[in-house]
Amino acid sequence: MAPLSKKKKILAIDDDADILSSLEQLLLFENFDIVSAPNGKVALEKLDQLGDGNLPDLILLDYMMPEMDGGEFCSEKAKHKRLENIPVVVMTAKKDIASLTRSFYADAYINKPMDVDTVMDLAYNFIDRRNAAKYSFLT
Repeated sequence: MAPLSKKKKILAIDDDADILSSLEQLLLFENFDIVSAPNGKVALEKLDQLGDGNLPDLILLDYMMPEMDGGEFCSEKAKHKRLENIPVVVMTAKKDIASLTRSFYADAYINKPMDVDTVMDLAYNFIDRRNAAKYSFLT
């Protein structure tokens, strides 16, 4: 019997209120649960408040933010065992993504302004991959 499917959750982190609002609307339209935060510090606080069974399936993370930027967020996230398997997609206006990939680890990087189809393709791809790993086993 296949596992029951529950609504998937995405944590969106961006200091630009317009971008954050647009992501929220898009993801709600696509039937995702959404948690949002204006920076990495607030995002970590929200993750601490969520129970283990209620963690997001994916994190969409702006790179350049006040308080705690994307790199600092990824470093802090890595210190928490319960958060280590949540994929992170970094959204950035920086043109040199290669320099970001050398400075910290994320599962994917996309340039701003973002294409809606690319965002949704990445979201479904990472969530599907995570679900497949969660429910796979040796027979």
